[in-house]
Order: sequence, then C-alpha cells, then structure tokens
Amino acid sequence: MEIVEFYCRLTDFVKKSFSSINFETDASVAVSLLIRLYSKYCQSLSGDGMNVARQLERTEVLLQQNRPAKVLSDLLALYTSCYSFRRKGEWKNVILWSVSLLANEGVSIFIRRQISDFLCLTKDSEDVQLFLLTVVELFSRTDSTHVRNDAARVLMHFADQLSGDQIRVIMTTVQSIIMAGDVVYGLAAKVRPDMKLVGDLSPSKWMDESARCQLIIKHLQQSTRRNDVDDLLASVFLSPCMKLGWFVDVIELLDDKALREYLPGVHQILMDRRRSPLSDLQLMLSKLSARLTLGEISMVLDHCFSRLLESPSLIEAVCKVYGADCLNHAAMAVIRDRLAVEVHKAISHSDWEVRDTAVEIAVIAPFFRPMLGSLTQLVRFDPSPYVRAAALRCFVLDAKCHEKELPQLCEDVIVSDSDAEPRLVAMRYLHGTLPSNIQTVLHILPKAIEDSDDEVRKLMVEMCSSLLATKEYATDTAAELQEWIEDPEIGAAVRTVLGESPFEQRNPVEHILTDMMNALRLHFSDTIDCY
Repeated sequence: MEIVEFYCRLTDFVKKSFSSINFETDASVAVSLLIRLYSKYCQSLSGDGMNVARQLERTEVLLQQNRPAKVLSDLLALYTSCYSFRRKGEWKNVILWSVSLLANEGVSIFIRRQISDFLCLTKDSEDVQLFLLTVVELFSRTDSTHVRNDAARVLMHFADQLSGDQIRVIMTTVQSIIMAGDVVYGLAAKVRPDMKLVGDLSPSKWMDESARCQLIIKHLQQSTRRNDVDDLLASVFLSPCMKLGWFVDVIELLDDKALREYLPGVHQILMDRRRSPLSDLQLMLSKLSARLTLGEISMVLDHCFSRLLESPSLIEAVCKVYGADCLNHAAMAVIRDRLAVEVHKAISHSDWEVRDTAVEIAVIAPFFRPMLGSLTQLVRFDPSPYVRAAALRCFVLDAKCHEKELPQLCEDVIVSDSDAEPRLVAMRYLHGTLPSNIQTVLHILPKAIEDSDDEVRKLMVEMCSSLLATKEYATDTAAELQEWIEDPEIGAAVRTVLGESPFEQRNPVEHILTDMMNALRLHFSDTIDCY
C-alpha cells in the first residue's frame, strides 16, 4: 500500500513539475531529469493524450537552444516514446529540426541514431515528403561515412516511397564512394533489386571494386531467387579484392560442387590478416566443418596453419562440429603432429598470450595436454593468471587422473593465488564435487568467504548449506557465517543459509526519489548547470 501511495505522489510530482518548469531558463540538469521522468510516466499511460501533446509542444523551445548533448538525447528519447500522443502535422517542427541536426557532423553517433529512429516513426506520407528529398540530398553530398550511414537507415525505411530520380541519385552515389557502411549497400540492394552485371554492377561504373563486390554480396543475401547467382558469385570470388567475409556470407548459397570449386581460391587469402580477419576465419571453419570431410578440413587448416596459435577459437570451431577427439582421426594426423610441436614450443614462450593460447587449445583438444609438460608447475608458478586458470581447467577436465592431488591443489590456489581467475576455476571444481571434497571446503571457508571476487564468495555461501547439514562441521561453519550476516554483498544470502529472517530494509529507490524530489523543489536565483 505504501508503494502505491508513493508511486501516486511521485506521478503527481512529475506531472506538476513538468508542467511548471521553464524550458527557456531552467538549468539543464533539472530539465534533463524531468524529461526522463516524464518519459517514464508517459510510457505507463493509455489515455490523457491531449495534455501530453500540450506538454510536448512546450518542449519544442529547447530545439532552438544550445543545450548539452545529454538534454538533446533525453528529448529525442521522449519524442520517440511519446510519438503516438500527437496528431498529424504536429511533429512538423521537430521533423525539420531533426533533419537539420542529422547533417551536423559534430553530433554524436548515438544522437544521430536517435534522430533516425525518430524519423522512421513517421507514418503520414505528407510528413515523410517533408524530409525525404532533403535526406536523399544529404546522402549524396555528405563526405561523412557516419552521416551517410544514418541517412541510409532513414531511406531504407521509406524505400517504397522513393521516386525513380531519387533512386538513381542513390545508385550514382553508391557507385562513386570508396567507403560505406553495410546499411548503405543494403539500401542500394533494396531500391534496385534487379541489378545486372551488364548494368548497374558493371565494373566500369564503379569507382571502387571492393564496394561493387560488397553490394553484390548484399544483393545476393536479400534476393537469392535469380537465374544469374552463379555469375554474380564468380564475379566476386574472382575479383582481386576478394575478402574472406564475403565468402563466409554466401557459403549457404553454394552447392557442394561450387563450394569445392571456389575453395582453392579462398585458400590463397587465408594468411592475409587484412582480407581474412580472425573472426571471419573462425566463422568459415565453423560453417565448412558442417559440410566438408575431416580430410578437406585438414587442407583448409594447412593453408592457415601459422594462424592457429593466434586464437584457440579456430581449433574450437572444428571441434564443436566433429568432437574434441577429432584430431585423433587419421585424416588429421599431419596437422595434429605439426600443431603438437608448436604447442610444445609455445608453452615456454615469453609472451603470456601465446602460452595462454597453447593451454586453451589443450583445454579444447585433449590430445595436446601432454605437450604442456607439468600442469602443476603451470598452475602454481606461471606469471599469467589466465595461463594458470587455463592449466587448472586442464587438470579439472582430467580429474579422474588427478583425484588425489586436485582437491589439495584447488585449496592451495584459493588460499594463496593473488588473482581471481584461477581461484574461480578452483571454486567451481569444489562446488561441483562437494560431497567428496567437503572437508577441503571447510578448510577454505574463512579465506573464500572474504574473497575479493563476488562469484567466489557466492559459491562459498552456497556450499555452506552442506557444511551446516554435516554434524561435525556445523558448529564451525555457523560461527564463521555469523561474522558475515551484515555484509552488504552476501549478508542476505548468509542469513538465508542460517535460516534467519532477513533484515527489514527500506527500498533504496524510495529514498533516492524522495531526495531527488526535495532537491528539485529548491529554487536558486543563479542558474546552476552541472553538464
């Protein structure tokens, strides 16, 4: 009941304050805060549209002021959430202002994105025509990639209302620019779905070959029901600008014969980090593994062999499809043996990232774990916490082979390791094997419950239920937990484990809102602006 009453008081306060605030002179902090509160209030309304429309009209005075970016951002969020409260023609001033601001290169990407979102809400065709021509001109004339991208987002939304002349302007612009975002090529593909290699896609009409290929890929993604798909794909794959990402994007469009036909050409660019970034290489291996034999995958890995130690994600992509033991297959023997040599070398590398990759590969593929040498030495003495944590994961994965030493090793890690990553691996192992390692858990209780890592503490409190249920450990466990019942982070969980009732705490949101409301009631003769 108190919460309902407080909500009603807060709602009345927001409505009254928003109605009385002077948008011309009041400080930006108060204006921004009230705009956000009013926006939340409007989102809960189902009626009262006339009053909201009047309040929205009052805010338009802010459009002509030099307010901080945060105020503009909050104002645009208000307009977007309250768009339906105004009738036809009432958004005209805001629309014109938004279009003028869209062209400002000094506006942040975030605010420009809010502007395009607002413009895309426009439903009436007359209102759309107010800005469509201007946005087309902005798209064709701007030198800013970011401005063009957001203009393209707006034009994409209203693509069915573009005239033939406007479409020709868009196509001419796309053909003449060197760099553009994905949305620009998506727009071109949408407004001209019938492009041909002898027409709009002819190399002679494009300033940049890479842009032409990117548009072809986007066009194929949006429309695969064409009789010239093979010609379009060949035009891209045989291009000197060929990038691995384009191949990855259309793998699904290739039948098995075409896939194997184009693969040798793809092999030639796998070592080029600019044309074949790691993320594309990982995705390609994931997609190819679902369609090729292990022997064929082995050939792909051979052509990018020196990059396998850049990230464990490459081996992981293959193992996710074929299983962790796929490297034991005869078809993978050559790659497996070469990689084993490199993993053995990498584990003594001075760069921790190289060592970490080697251990992570061993986590993924059990075959490589013997190449790491002594896992105990890595867990205890490697300078990198990430390497120590990965080595401990290898231990855990082979837990059946280390049942005697692993609990003590985990206890030592939790008690003495200075970094959270290895301690968390150790805690998760003990948490998952609690019944057989309950005495070890009791030993680590005093250290783990005051750990600097929140998840380590959380796991420790969870395990205390089992300690309390064991007669010989219950007294010591309860005594230790009593020290933490008022802890701000784990106190509530500790009291639950002990079976005590939670403390009655006032809702923190309530006093924050009360203090905020009281502060806004204060009036100063001087304007104070914290932005």
